[in-house]
Amino acid sequence: MINKSTKPEDMNFVTEQEKFWSQGFGDEYTHRNQGDSLIARNLALFSKIFSHTQKINSLIEFGANRGLNIEAIKKLLPELEVSAVEINNLAVEELRKIEGMELEIYPQSILDFNPIRVWDFV
Repeated sequence: MINKSTKPEDMNFVTEQEKFWSQGFGDEYTHRNQGDSLIARNLALFSKIFSHTQKINSLIEFGANRGLNIEAIKKLLPELEVSAVEINNLAVEELRKIEGMELEIYPQSILDFNPIRVWDFV
């Protein structure tokens, strides 16, 4: 697992939406949205999506929260190189707990994200 950039609590947010997701509402959302049933639904969704794509080797998710999409995607495409951008501290900590995968985490606002590489799927 690779962690990049500064911690979300060290950031100066420009928009109200950044503050909204980085603080209490984002924490509540992270607590509320968890469980194997959500991952199972995501498996079905991403199975359909990926059936319409060419082979992909890398993926980045913006606003990954605790990583439910990422967990489902890695079950479907275990060799996939995965990255995540997430503004909420609690969600970043949950991303760091995902076992069995190398995950490149950018704990920052998507508005501040300045990629140094490209991904096949966003």
